[in-house]
Amino acid sequence: MTPFTPPQLELDAPSRALLFEGLDGDLPPLVLASGSPRRRELLASLGLTFEVMPPTVEEATID
Repeated sequence: MTPFTPPQLELDAPSRALLFEGLDGDLPPLVLASGSPRRRELLASLGLTFEVMPPTVEEATID
């Protein structure tokens, strides 16, 4: 089975402007509560300013 590779997200300035069209005023601070490099990459590719605050607890699956 071939692993899934998500498409690369690259938006130019006009596309980013359309994405956030209709948002009035200042946006509240965005906090990424994850240590995931991919999530950081996605937010950065959208041109968003954010702070990374990974959880300080162990994340484990519950059986």
